[in-house]
Amino acid sequence: MTSNQSQVVGFVGLGAMGRGMASTLVRAGFRVKGYDINPASVRTLAEAGGESVTSVAAAAGLGQEDDTAVVKVFEQLANITVSKQ
Repeated sequence: MTSNQSQVVGFVGLGAMGRGMASTLVRAGFRVKGYDINPASVRTLAEAGGESVTSVAAAAGLGQEDDTAVVKVFEQLANITVSKQ
């Protein structure tokens, strides 16, 4: 397998779907930076070999010299009830 470490993928959204996609890319040798509003999801990616970042901008590679492909994964919010008082 060739190394993909020079290719950076930033993930925003590491829920059930994003976590699986990001972990697959880590196993394939890509450098993966991940951000999620849930710190536990970011830790899980880091434990799998990805890089945890603390903002969307960091996941996107803003202000850095490497080329970064960004993937945003949003899961549908279920069971939200809006009530009028």
